[in-house]
Amino acid sequence: MNRRAQPIRLFGISFLDVLFCALGGVLMLLIYSMWTGEQRIGWIGADRDRLLGDKARLLADRDTLAGRNDQLLGENKRLISDKEQLKAEEDRLLGELSELRSQVRGVIALKGEMQNVVFVIDRSESLGREQDAQRQFDECKNLLAAWIETLAFKQFNVVQFNDLADVPPGWQGRLLDATDAHRKQAVQYVQSLRPVGRTNTMGALELALGLPGVDTIILFSDGAPEGPQGTSKKTEFEASERGKEQAAQWIRDYLKEHNRDDEREFTVTISTIAVGNYLDTVYGRFLQKVAKENGGVFIGR
Repeated sequence: MNRRAQPIRLFGISFLDVLFCALGGVLMLLIYSMWTGEQRIGWIGADRDRLLGDKARLLADRDTLAGRNDQLLGENKRLISDKEQLKAEEDRLLGELSELRSQVRGVIALKGEMQNVVFVIDRSESLGREQDAQRQFDECKNLLAAWIETLAFKQFNVVQFNDLADVPPGWQGRLLDATDAHRKQAVQYVQSLRPVGRTNTMGALELALGLPGVDTIILFSDGAPEGPQGTSKKTEFEASERGKEQAAQWIRDYLKEHNRDDEREFTVTISTIAVGNYLDTVYGRFLQKVAKENGGVFIGR
């Protein structure tokens, strides 16, 4: 029995099944792509937030580093300043060490019993006429102050002189115990001195030798003695070379007469510390002879 050929149907059931299956696949792909797109958007947003957080952290780190850099720069400046201060302090200490060495050399050279000491310091105007002389006078005061503070004497006094010779207020006619309070008072007295007036070396030595119990005198002077007091100004004779020599000889003769006894060549040791213009022929020779003739030493500053 012959089958009759069926006519071809373009939109048959099978075709529709295939078409709907294809459409379903496309819809599935579309839905999947939409879901993954949203997920990717979320991922991108998260990445963006993370990157923004990293950026904020990096900016904060940059600010922290900038602040640290400023801090380090400030610390560097402080260290440089500290270094300069330390260098200045080192220079100051080296200067003090040099001064102490100079003081120690002077102390080692001193002679005498050094138990009952009278310090005699010249403050006449000749020590302040020139800038260098003024500087040396200040050094002289500092040296004397250091010795007053540190030397191991038992009793002492300080005689300062220009036209007249005098001691600190209330210290007349005696030696005082070398207590810390007396030493401090003497240092303040010495540091207050200013160069002015004539040079009455004779009067100063008379006053020092007259203090009961003195065994050592230390004379700080530029070695420029003047004649007996009679006028407020130097006479022409006093200003001459012969006048200088005569005034120096009067003092040496006085010491030979009053600083002697029957048993000893000298009773009080006198050392001389030269300041100012002690290199002058007459002045320097005078100080050296006073020290030599009275058992002391001559020290040039």
